[in-house]
Amino acid sequence: MTFAMERLLEAGTLTDTTLASLIDAFENPLRRTLVGVFDFDPSDGHLLASSRPAIINEVPPLGEFIAEVRANPSITLMQPVPWGQRGALVVAKGHRNRAAQFDAIIIMVVTFERLLLEGVELAPDTAVLLRDSGNRVVMRSHMPQQLSVGQVMADEGVARTGPTATTQYVRSRIDGVDRLVSTRKIATGLTPDYWKLTVGNAVSGYRTSLWRSLYINVGAAAVVVVMLVGGMWLIRRERELHDRVLGFASTVSTIVENVPTPIAVLDHVTEKILLANEALLAVFGAVAGAGQSFPRLFVDAANWSEARKIRSEDAIPMLTLDGTRYMLVECARLELIGKAATSGPLLVMLVDVTHQQQLLKQLRAEADFDALTGLANRRYFERAAQIAVEHARQRHNPLSVLALDLDLFKRVNDT
Repeated sequence: MTFAMERLLEAGTLTDTTLASLIDAFENPLRRTLVGVFDFDPSDGHLLASSRPAIINEVPPLGEFIAEVRANPSITLMQPVPWGQRGALVVAKGHRNRAAQFDAIIIMVVTFERLLLEGVELAPDTAVLLRDSGNRVVMRSHMPQQLSVGQVMADEGVARTGPTATTQYVRSRIDGVDRLVSTRKIATGLTPDYWKLTVGNAVSGYRTSLWRSLYINVGAAAVVVVMLVGGMWLIRRERELHDRVLGFASTVSTIVENVPTPIAVLDHVTEKILLANEALLAVFGAVAGAGQSFPRLFVDAANWSEARKIRSEDAIPMLTLDGTRYMLVECARLELIGKAATSGPLLVMLVDVTHQQQLLKQLRAEADFDALTGLANRRYFERAAQIAVEHARQRHNPLSVLALDLDLFKRVNDT
């Protein structure tokens, strides 16, 4: 977008009409972007063109942005601000003419607060907060209404050590909710030079059941991956930010790889592994590395074909470094911006339930077989007899029953 505006400046065709037409040519959400171009000369400093009238009154504090770029024109300034009923990101930068002199300042207001989480279903009680290095709120989801975009939030609340080195239990000073949170710094290479992403879940919510905890992990991982996809979207549309966004994507990938639950990102067509975290490689070894076929990890590849289509709570046997283990398989489709809903990669999360499966098998054996002799008991006989009778009836075949009386078995039983 900035490249197209620079071409209008260099050609001398920059007007309100051409700028508005340029914005209308983009797809949503860029079509809602507000743009203004100002003269760089402080003595003049008038508005050259804008995509919508009254831009001076719509961007607070516009004068501060212009003054900061004039003071340091080589930077690209990014700062979150409240805008209407949602948040926005103000991007300001200077423009050099062909004589390598700064002649204009470009101001863009991008409403992206809801874009990063669009289509993402967060687990209940999950909150997401994105701040810049000045602790100004850039984006928030499921946070108290009194917390607005652009507000400085340096103190998250009363914190204590969490279950891992990268987590903390924090009691919020705003709503009083006790959350388990994880915070990561995302390098941007801009001014400010990093953002902070905080994902938290209410302790009262995630401790209610094992399944809810699993969904929270899936939701947190999905948020990180969606932010990675959002970074890739910015790469295609902002050539000037290309190298900086790659650094951001690398940081997000590191976060995914260090999630303690085995996670893999797959190509939906070839079913090959695009990204595998350390937890997955520790369980399966090199056969679960990038470029490997994911169905090879299953004892029966047909189980994977069913698992990716139908959500099931049945455990599936998989081939690990420790032999056959039973896993719960959770699949989610990652919808990429500008792509069909069925063409995005697959996010797969695994949970080892082998111990639970062994206990269940033991309970079934104790219910159907005599512990002393190992013979099937009456309950098992009745069930098998019903099946045999029904089979003979359907095929009009005779059915025989053989009864054996073991002499002196009472002596064995009494010992």
